[in-house]
Amino acid sequence: MHYQAVYQKIDYKRYQFLRQQSGLSPKTDEAARLGMENSLCCVAILDEDNDNEIVGMGRIVGDGACHCQVVDICVLPEHQKKDLEN
Repeated sequence: MHYQAVYQKIDYKRYQFLRQQSGLSPKTDEAARLGMENSLCCVAILDEDNDNEIVGMGRIVGDGACHCQVVDICVLPEHQKKDLEN
């Protein structure tokens, strides 16, 4: 399998899907949409062997001044432990 990490915002529906399938708590449509819109940075993991499907993600949120936090690190179960740095 070949993967690529890219900086890109993720559609909020895909964000909800990735969270739920990876075992994270669900988010409402409104919370997911606002969260994605207000992210400082998003990284998507693309499965290059499957039409660049987004199979994982992470994002950075912050207060706009001093503090940032890495959140929502998730990878679909079937892609976990698959050497995603390649």
